[in-house]
Amino acid sequence: MPLDLCTQAVGRALKLGADDAEAFASESLETDALIENNDVKVGRSHRRAGIGVRVFKDSRMGFSSTNDLTPSGLYRAVEEARSISNHSPPSPYNTLPEAAAATTLQGLYHPEVQQFALEEVVSKASDMLSAARGYSPKVTVDTGFFTATVEQYAVANSKGVGREERSGMFFWYILGMAREGQEVSSFDYQLGSSRTVSGIDVQSTALDFAHNVVSSLGAKRCESFRGSLVLAPYAAEQLLSPPLAWAISSNNAQKGRSRFQRRLNQTVSSEGLTLVDDASYIQGTAAGSFDREGVPHSLLTVIEKGVLKTYLYNSYTGSKEGRRSTGHASGSWRSTPSVNPTNVLVEEGSVSREEMISNVRRGVLVTRFSGFPNPVTGDFSGVVKGGYMIEGGEMVHPLKETLITGNAFDLLLKISSISKERRTIMSHVLPYIGLEDVSITSA
Repeated sequence: MPLDLCTQAVGRALKLGADDAEAFASESLETDALIENNDVKVGRSHRRAGIGVRVFKDSRMGFSSTNDLTPSGLYRAVEEARSISNHSPPSPYNTLPEAAAATTLQGLYHPEVQQFALEEVVSKASDMLSAARGYSPKVTVDTGFFTATVEQYAVANSKGVGREERSGMFFWYILGMAREGQEVSSFDYQLGSSRTVSGIDVQSTALDFAHNVVSSLGAKRCESFRGSLVLAPYAAEQLLSPPLAWAISSNNAQKGRSRFQRRLNQTVSSEGLTLVDDASYIQGTAAGSFDREGVPHSLLTVIEKGVLKTYLYNSYTGSKEGRRSTGHASGSWRSTPSVNPTNVLVEEGSVSREEMISNVRRGVLVTRFSGFPNPVTGDFSGVVKGGYMIEGGEMVHPLKETLITGNAFDLLLKISSISKERRTIMSHVLPYIGLEDVSITSA
């Protein structure tokens, strides 16, 4: 069991003269079926396991990891970490968290996920493909998958932390386009997840995908203009989430790489935006009771009505500022802990999606955006891969060869509306977001 391995590793490190030690281990079983070129491939199952060990001596840290979980393999990893600590630079911030009381999050694991047979996984992938292809003969599925994953992970340290948890989840994904004669639509993708068999709904995911690609046929260019932008949840995740996750990291703020550096209790977005980090949101893929260091998760309001309330900390970055970890140490057994969000939820707004669109005089609804905003500066320039021209409050035609340029952090200050409707996208829960005065360019 992972916790037993972690406890053994910590004990071994202390015997070798370490001042403190930590071990994180995980074991996972993944069963999946792949879709390629309108066909379901043979399903497969694979198991992964490993352990990472941190050893501290005289404020120096050494780290080593291995997937050899035999006693000799485990001991070699510990001894290697101890040896590396002798040659590492010292830092007064190399600390480990003390044990703290924590509740166990219920609903993370259901035995039915582990009992889901390979034939059932293949069947779900086939159902998703059939639903998409059955929507219209114009639909072509390029890739997709259905996966059942069970993971057991644990962390132990020399300060009394000893936590173990099991998580199970179904994931599914579909990507492709539509063809009509010589015309090919933009690519679209949709995905879904569930922790229970009853929550699996591959048909709805497939139909959303098929509707998007078919409705994007007949796309036209638009004239360049500055106007309104409505980001659908997928587009909001692609355009706004990466810069935001980077900016709220204490590690980036401390190193001068965050646009939110020295911005605590200051306005960083319009007052309509409230963003929380909530690892207890059970349908989010980042749900859990504790972080990579064993620190209990708790609900954290990061941005409240446009004001930045906190950064995210692990033990190292917290000790730099005399703060406690906020429970945001992240990573696997392959590396030392970094800092990242868990489940990010944007609070719902007061208007419907339809009302948002009806209020747009001239603008664009973006359902999928292709571009990579610079996480440090927020600058971006990308193509609308799925979108519709809006004129007089109505969607008049799908778009092609349309560019959006600007700065993601500036967009946060241009938010004019947030929808009541929200969608869960892996570890995000996002609404439709309305923005004003955005540069929209015909390519």
